[in-house]
Amino acid sequence: MNECKRVHVSGTIQIPLPPSEAFAFFTPTGERAWAEGWNPRLPAVVGDETKPGTVFQTDHGGHQTTWIVVRREPG
Repeated sequence: MNECKRVHVSGTIQIPLPPSEAFAFFTPTGERAWAEGWNPRLPAVVGDETKPGTVFQTDHGGHQTTWIVVRREPG
């Protein structure tokens, strides 16, 4: 039986771009530009994938992870 785990991760990093430009690299699909193997799937069509409540899934090493956008601070 698979065990469901809940993990909360947060952190701060410095990006040498203005916030309005850097924000796009930290969206579900925007991370594809720099995160090797990152291939999120959105189970529902969304108009804005950064909107709180958006759900997406990723697979890594045989494990599926479900992500939920809970907060955003563009710019």
